[in-house]
Order: sequence, then structure tokens, then C-alpha cells
Amino acid sequence: MKKILITLVAAMALTTSAFAEGFIIKGGLTYGNLMSKGLVEDLKTVGMDIKSFTGWHAGIGYQTGSIAGLSFQPELQYNLRGMSTDGIANKVNYKYHYLELPVNIQWGIDLIVARPFLLVSPYVGCCLDGTGVPTDTNFSDRLEYGFGAGAGIELWILQITARYNWNFGHLPNVGDFWKKVIGKKTNGAFELSVAFCF
Repeated sequence: MKKILITLVAAMALTTSAFAEGFIIKGGLTYGNLMSKGLVEDLKTVGMDIKSFTGWHAGIGYQTGSIAGLSFQPELQYNLRGMSTDGIANKVNYKYHYLELPVNIQWGIDLIVARPFLLVSPYVGCCLDGTGVPTDTNFSDRLEYGFGAGAGIELWILQITARYNWNFGHLPNVGDFWKKVIGKKTNGAFELSVAFCF
């Protein structure tokens, strides 16, 4: 019984992070486009080439302490996403500015010098502005929601994460053509981020 108790205490010690909880400042790159893969292929058949767009994101958040390897990291994040079109009349970059609230749920193991972890991130957001978005667009048309999944590693005060986000909302109204073509197609983007914890 004593050996079992010692083993359980040791396991808890290994999975309880020694890294400090606190505020974080985060930034990184966002890569992808605002259309589903199937829709991109469909548009190629009519001579429209949709290319991925490299944007960026930055924000602040709070890292909770870790209990049995589980921690939470809510964030407030600005995210520039978009897409490039080629083959209509000329090449056009569509850019959209989002304010997002992801809640990262992390599970990892404290290896003393580092803490590798897996994460899932439900999120909601709002399009603040973008290419072709009318200023009078209804608030509900600007809303987005989705889910992210990825992995990362924490090294002292530095946290590096890679995450893919699936957006289940729709694009804000960018005109009748895009509204009919895109509709509520699911789209996604890959994020690579670096955060400083303090």
C-alpha cells in the first residue's frame, strides 16, 4: 500500500506543472484561406484560382496553474486572415480583421526543463472590418465560431504552439457574388504562435 501511495504522489508531482501561472503576450503567423478545400477545387473549374494567405495574430491571455497536467489559457486575440484570388480580372487579396476569444485547454507533462502539451481550443470571434465588408453589416453576420486542435511546448517563460482552427461560422457579407458562392462553407487556418509568460 505504501508503494502504491508513493507511486501516486510521484505521478502527481510529474504531471503538476512547475511553470508559473500568469499573464501571457502572444503573437504569430496565420496561414490558410477562407474557403473549404472542396469549394477551392470547384472554383478552379471555372478559371478562378484561390490561394492561401499568410496573415498574423497577436493577443494577451492568462495561463492557469496545472493540476494533473490540465490547465486553461483563455485569450483575447486579434487575427488577420484572408485569401488571394487569381483569374477573375486580376489578382486580389481579401483581408479580414477578427477579434477572437479562444479558450485553450491544455494537457501536458512537466519534464522539469520543458512541458510538452496537447491542446483543444473552442473559440468565438467577430469580424471588425475587411475587404468589401459594408460598414452597416449586421453584427450577427460578423460573428464566427469554431474549434482548434494542436500541440505545443513550454520552456520556462516561453511557449510555442502549433494549432489548426476549423471555422464553422460564415464570412461577413462581401457582396452578393461571394455570399452566394461561399455561403456557410467550413474553412480553416493554421496558426504558429510564440508566447511569453510572466
